[in-house]
Amino acid sequence: MSAGDRPAASGDVSVLLCYVEGDPGLSDEQQVRAFHAQLCAEDEWILGAPIFVDEENRGDRTLGVAINLLRPVGRGGEQLPTHIDASLLADVERLVAGAAALTRASDLELAFELDGDPVGWVAEGTPDASLTTGLLEPWRARLRT
Repeated sequence: MSAGDRPAASGDVSVLLCYVEGDPGLSDEQQVRAFHAQLCAEDEWILGAPIFVDEENRGDRTLGVAINLLRPVGRGGEQLPTHIDASLLADVERLVAGAAALTRASDLELAFELDGDPVGWVAEGTPDASLTTGLLEPWRARLRT
């Protein structure tokens, strides 16, 4: 994927990016490509299959996988239907679980950004507290109410 093809958040769409922390090498690229292919082979994703990201900006390389999400409350104040919000959460949880499996089987650390803002990372098979208590738990709680 080229830089011009990278998903971009606009309107009510958000982008969750999972990418290699640090300076990725060739073996990292092979692992991330396999990770992407594995994710794409899974069940349908509510807003389309994950997108492979490999771009360079001012010497910094971003190598990872992105998924599109919908904001829980639209710009006009409308709420997402619960079944759609739950499906989006399931997509995020699949991405995080896949990242955990990848980092457990490799020496990679994967960082996560939501619309360019850091939301956590996964290393040695374990998501950090920012990802679990800052992103996933509030989402689950919102769905329970």
